[in-house]
Amino acid sequence: MSRGRKYLAEGVGAFVLGLGLLVFGGDIETPVLSLSKTGIALMVAGGIEALAGLYHTARQSPGRS
Repeated sequence: MSRGRKYLAEGVGAFVLGLGLLVFGGDIETPVLSLSKTGIALMVAGGIEALAGLYHTARQSPGRS
């Protein structure tokens, strides 16, 4: 798997995990951190990583994998 596709897959996975925490973890109270805020942070980080994966995939030459 190329580096761009790996970044893209990890970014999408983190975004989906963050979205799940935001939607389903809002009612749960933890003493250390808020799950909804953690979900937002994961969504932002996953989005940035997915964009980096798209960038690396677009810059990759057609002959390389």
